[in-house]
Amino acid sequence: MMNSIVRHRSHMTFFYNSLRNRHNSADFTAVNDAIQEIIQIQIYTTEDVMKTRIALMTAIVLMAIQFTFAVEPAKKFATEEQKIAFATTNLLAALRSNNPGLIESAMRITAQMKMRYPAVNVSELISAINKVWQKHPSGSTRYKAYIAMSICENPEWYASEESIVAANDETFFRAASNYMNQHFLSANVK
Repeated sequence: MMNSIVRHRSHMTFFYNSLRNRHNSADFTAVNDAIQEIIQIQIYTTEDVMKTRIALMTAIVLMAIQFTFAVEPAKKFATEEQKIAFATTNLLAALRSNNPGLIESAMRITAQMKMRYPAVNVSELISAINKVWQKHPSGSTRYKAYIAMSICENPEWYASEESIVAANDETFFRAASNYMNQHFLSANVK
């Protein structure tokens, strides 16, 4: 495409130079301006066409990628038990990792899962959380493990508390700790 522009431009320049050599150059000022304008229009038109083609190719590639992901559906589970079993496997792996953030997230998700599904057996997860509580080098992580174990052992105590249920990822343990301090660890003295 660019070669054709250069070829057209060289033909037009050759034509202009041959006319200018034969006649007075002042007469051809208007011709020169017209030729230059035509050349500029061709260049801009070609650049616009190329930009449009690049944008169109990009859109086609993005649509193809999106279609590929749309064809491959997300993993679906037939029952809640399968979903919970899958989550339990992943949470166990997270609790056994060396990453404190991953461990704390797994403890939070385990506690939230137990509050949502109180009948679910999470004994393996509680055992892994207990190991974190006993052996983790960070005192903060050990305290969060203690809170998570308390929630898992008595989910009904916490499930009705809106501040815990509505807490986001960062405030979950703080909300549960505050609730424990206010309701379970304080003495009612009258």
